[in-house]
Amino acid sequence: IPIFSYDKIISNSYSLGLSQTTRFGLQARLSYNLLYTSYLNPVLPSGPIPSFAFHETRPSIELTQSLWSNGFGRSTRATQAYVEALALASSYASRHQARSFVAEAETTYWRLTIARQAIKITEDSLARAEKIHAWTLRRARLSLGDEGDALQAQAAIDLRRLELQAARDEARAAARAFNSARGVDGDTVSEELSQPGSDEVAALAPPTRAELRDDVKA
Repeated sequence: IPIFSYDKIISNSYSLGLSQTTRFGLQARLSYNLLYTSYLNPVLPSGPIPSFAFHETRPSIELTQSLWSNGFGRSTRATQAYVEALALASSYASRHQARSFVAEAETTYWRLTIARQAIKITEDSLARAEKIHAWTLRRARLSLGDEGDALQAQAAIDLRRLELQAARDEARAAARAFNSARGVDGDTVSEELSQPGSDEVAALAPPTRAELRDDVKA
C-alpha cells in the first residue's frame, strides 16, 4: 500500500460451506468466507503507528449448470455409476478375502489336528508291528515258522518307523503354520485341539456351488 510501509502482512482465509451436485448436472454451493488481515509495525510518513488488523466476512451462493460437456448431468451420472461400481467391486473383493482368510485358518487348524491323530495311529501300528515281529521270532526259534516271516515283520517295523517319523515331521510343520497364523514363533502348540467325531463327519453336507464367486463379481 503506497501510503505506508510495514514489516510483515499476515493474511488468513477461512471458508465453510456445503456443496451439492444433482443428477442433472446442477452444482450448488453455499459458503461463508472469513478473511483476516493483519499489518505488523506499520509506518506512516509522519511516523510509526500501532499494528492493526481487519476482518472481512462474505456469505456466497453459487449455482453452476454446464450446458455442453456435462449437459443434463451425463458426466455426473457416469461418475456416480463409476464410483458406485468401484465401491461394489471393493466390497466383493474384501468379502472374498475375508472368506479366504477363514478357509485358510480352518485348513491350518484341521491340518494340525489330523497330524496329531496320524501320530497316534502310526504309533499304534508300530506297536502292533513290534508285537507281530516278536511273535514271529518266537515261532522261528521254536521251528514253528519260517525265518522269512520274521524278516518281513522286521521290514514292517522299519516301514512303520519311517511313517512315524514322517507323521512327526508333518505335525511339526503343521504346528509351525498354526503358530504363524496366530503370530507366534515356534513349532510347539500346547493347546488341545478338538477332533470331529464320526457322527459329525457323516453329517457334513457338501458345499453348494455358487453361480459366481465374489472375486469373479469383483
